[in-house]
Amino acid sequence: MSNHSAAARVTAAEDVFDALGEPVRRQIIARLRSGPTPVGKLAEQLTVGRPAVSKHLRVLEGAGLVRHESRGTRNLYALAPEGMVVAQQWLVAMWDTALAAFADAVDAAVEEDVDDQVREQARRLARSQRPSRSSTKRRGGTR
Repeated sequence: MSNHSAAARVTAAEDVFDALGEPVRRQIIARLRSGPTPVGKLAEQLTVGRPAVSKHLRVLEGAGLVRHESRGTRNLYALAPEGMVVAQQWLVAMWDTALAAFADAVDAAVEEDVDDQVREQARRLARSQRPSRSSTKRRGGTR
């Protein structure tokens, strides 16, 4: 993978998340799940006017989340599933990295804990192998 394509994916993901950061845009995305919808119908279902809906749709289209098709005098907007793939890939990469770091931390903690347990067992074994002071005194006193 080249640095250019990786940078392009990061930029695309940023565009998607920036677009989805606006609540009205998320509402538009939710309403488009039922299929292609004209701007007027979307505006009727939202708290913003038609011009604002059109602006939000342009941002969503620019981020690759929606596409539009002109039918006569109507513009129908629909979800562009490939736009969500960018977000999904970014999230998967983030989770893979986070989970790998967590697994490494757990492994290190387990190794440290095992090392501590082994050291403690070695100390106990060494103590049990040494003659006690009282048995040394007894042996020394009987000679």
